[in-house]
Amino acid sequence: MITLALLSSVLLLASGESASACLPPLESVDGAGRTLPDAAAPRRVTKEVVPPQPITRVKPDFRRFAGLRTTGVIILESVIDKQGTVCAARVISKRNDAAAQAALDALRQWRFKPALVDGRPEPVYFTMTVNIDLQ
Repeated sequence: MITLALLSSVLLLASGESASACLPPLESVDGAGRTLPDAAAPRRVTKEVVPPQPITRVKPDFRRFAGLRTTGVIILESVIDKQGTVCAARVISKRNDAAAQAALDALRQWRFKPALVDGRPEPVYFTMTVNIDLQ
């Protein structure tokens, strides 16, 4: 069983803020890989920000773990751009490298209805937790 939990309120940054004391923010890039100006940097979801909503979800492919008994949690951090595309992503916490890579590959294929600020799309940080229970 694989459970995907969306934690969009955890690491959504405003310009100039850091993601947390122990994790530097992802580089702010657009869908073409270009660095964004500070004004377009990802934001923190607050009362004024409508969080991104997944419209296309891709489950991680854990078939290579068939027959293995493993459980664990993988936490991924990403930037969702103004078009709703995952433009940058990284693993924050993992059970094993191969499972984390499978989860990261899946998240990069997700598409979102973009986050909105005053009715306009804005880039945001997005955190996803993948719970793995292969029994």
